[in-house]
Amino acid sequence: MFSPCKASWCRLAVWLAAGGIILLVVLVLVVLAIFGSHPCAGALENCDEFRAICASYNGDHQFFYSHCDMLRENCLTGSDWQRDHYNHCNVNV
Repeated sequence: MFSPCKASWCRLAVWLAAGGIILLVVLVLVVLAIFGSHPCAGALENCDEFRAICASYNGDHQFFYSHCDMLRENCLTGSDWQRDHYNHCNVNV
């Protein structure tokens, strides 16, 4: 029959292993809490899917069929398209 360790070093090793596992689990949970949620997760919840937008980024201008499309493009590519209030897209927005 299996008997638990009775030596003090054996019990210490078991406690250290258990403590290490618990510390690792806590560390993983903290990292997931900090980096787990995508920064764009809430951006698409409050967008206007019917508002067309002319946007600019690094001197380029682009027409997006909706505000959601512009935000989705920003999230997927890491770009920073912003609404172009001067309307350089040559369309009526």
